[in-house]
Amino acid sequence: MTMTVFRRESIRAFLRRGSHLAVAMSAGRLNGLIFLTALASVSAEAVAAYGIGSFLFSALSTPLTGLRIFVVGQRGQGSEIEKIAGFPEGFLLATLLSLSLFIMLPVALTIWGHGLFGDLPLYLVFRGLGMPLIGVNSVLGGYLVRAGRENVLLRITTQAICIWAMAAVALTIIPFAKQLYLLGFVGFVSFSVQIYRFCRYARALGLSRRTFTVFLPDNSWGAGCAIARKSLAAGADIIVLLLTLWIILTSLGAIDPAAAAYTSIGFSITKLFLLPLKSFGLVAGRMLNAPKESEEPRTTERALFRAML
Repeated sequence: MTMTVFRRESIRAFLRRGSHLAVAMSAGRLNGLIFLTALASVSAEAVAAYGIGSFLFSALSTPLTGLRIFVVGQRGQGSEIEKIAGFPEGFLLATLLSLSLFIMLPVALTIWGHGLFGDLPLYLVFRGLGMPLIGVNSVLGGYLVRAGRENVLLRITTQAICIWAMAAVALTIIPFAKQLYLLGFVGFVSFSVQIYRFCRYARALGLSRRTFTVFLPDNSWGAGCAIARKSLAAGADIIVLLLTLWIILTSLGAIDPAAAAYTSIGFSITKLFLLPLKSFGLVAGRMLNAPKESEEPRTTERALFRAML
């Protein structure tokens, strides 16, 4: 096989897998836009409150989604889940950091007197309950990427969109007594979708109960701290971006909820197209780290990917 053919195959594989993952990541953020559109039929305050809560959750759950980048960056290939020294501790530390900030910031702003946070307690409770699942699903999604099954991620995300769409229709029909319960329903649906995704990922990977021993700590806290730092660093740019948008929304919401509502929709559209660009980097990382040293170089994905550079 000539080098030209290698390059052609590499480009096709990179674009196909990268586009599958990009569409899956982009579509996975459609929930914000779907619910914002549905809430717009209720009130500007509901849209603003949801925008503030969802951007806060997205920003503070990013260290957990960074675990996917860590998994993809490991040597080897395939979807077999192996024990990584310090990974359970790193997962636990990243989860505790995200949850701690997710609890403290809304409490502080409520004490400060931000009116819109009075509608968010139930929503934030359900999102907080689902935060550890965000980390688990990110890890399982990383193993699907390692196995070259980005199309499975896209299919599961499409199913999640259908659930969000049905829930959005329901919240425009059900007569909620308070916006507190309305946003609580949105949080419950988001939590339920995380559970659904977990079940679908586990089935796609053929996981058993024994597999989840990889999440049990084995007292490797030094390695765990290093993994947590890598996870945080992998999503640092997204964290800064989303926290900046959240600060803008929170400030606007305290002054003019209608302006915050329109801004939430605009920011959600921006997030929809901007953040999934990382997917091509994930696919490239997997292709570079796929082979074992004993494999024939010209038959590996790394050789194919490097041939196109």
